[in-house]
Amino acid sequence: MKKIFLAFFCLVLILALSGCVQGSPVIKNQPLKFAATFFPHYDILRNVVGDKAQALDILPPNADPHTFELTPKQVKELQATKIIFKIGSGIDDYIDVIKDSIPGVTLKTVDWGINILSSTDFEDKGINPHYWLSVANSKIITQNIADEVSMIDSQNKDYYQNNARAYIGKLNNLETEVNNQLKDLSTRDLITFHNAWPYFAKEFDLNILASFEPFPGQEPTPQYLKNLGEQIKKYKVKVIFAEKQFSSQSIDSFAQDSGLKIYTLNTMESGTANDSYISIMEQNAKIINQALK
Repeated sequence: MKKIFLAFFCLVLILALSGCVQGSPVIKNQPLKFAATFFPHYDILRNVVGDKAQALDILPPNADPHTFELTPKQVKELQATKIIFKIGSGIDDYIDVIKDSIPGVTLKTVDWGINILSSTDFEDKGINPHYWLSVANSKIITQNIADEVSMIDSQNKDYYQNNARAYIGKLNNLETEVNNQLKDLSTRDLITFHNAWPYFAKEFDLNILASFEPFPGQEPTPQYLKNLGEQIKKYKVKVIFAEKQFSSQSIDSFAQDSGLKIYTLNTMESGTANDSYISIMEQNAKIINQALK
């Protein structure tokens, strides 16, 4: 009798530990968790999952993805995360080291179906990773995230897909708003801080003449600045666009010497909980309109 009882007890214990006993608090009460390496697709993620899962934004506000390192506290917070969505293309490789520290996690890029533009000046990788600055691409990102989350949590598939459709509708409205802001500019030529804007420029028919930084994080040489100055004169450029994520100190003296007014755009690698992809893109369009009208 004791042997029968012991065998029965062991069987119940095994089932409980594996989550097969109904009402298991470990499984039932643990929310689904997904994360994103950059603010833009984090914001999309949280719009897709709504209240059915927890969305985590890994990169803190104002952090530089090129130098960012995860803290032990962040690694702990990411435990039990099902998918970490990343931009890929070399821009958020900091997350790759975490895979072995989170059992069962999948790292998934969100660029499936997106035409990645080539670039000679982004960390020698030959590709430009700033594809989220295209509204059309963000629609694709939204659907990609919704499809992945739906596979993990098929019970709530309709909820996620409906949220995705609703958000894509908002992106359609954003696309119209940006086009309206940029349709009647006096010039469509831009000089940007670094080469983050080709996707945006291609989508909204703008022309990027040059970037102040020839390579990310690399100060321009005197010869480079001389050539840049010649382009400014040739095309009668009046403004230069700095970026919120980078100090404008290095660009200030050049702008002053060249008679350029500085306007600041937001590439939104990072953001705060009160920010949104849509509101930042609207603001970028308004700034360009103000600068080039």
